[in-house]
Amino acid sequence: MLSIFLQLREEKRDKSKFKKYQKNMKELRMKVRSSLFDRTSKGPHVHLYGEDVYNADEDNYTHTCTQCGFSEEFEKM
Repeated sequence: MLSIFLQLREEKRDKSKFKKYQKNMKELRMKVRSSLFDRTSKGPHVHLYGEDVYNADEDNYTHTCTQCGFSEEFEKM
């Protein structure tokens, strides 16, 4: 009976060690990745939309960014 408790405790300890290891690896990866990119020089992308296109079936409009191709659906009031 005592050996079962010891075995369970050992498994729990191993799981917690593995979880801590994964957390530390994730933090390390984030530190390494963030140092590769210089985010101060680049500002956020500002979309420049083209003409609005009306979709009669769904009763909404769409417009597309001329630079990156992002498409957005919206309703006009």
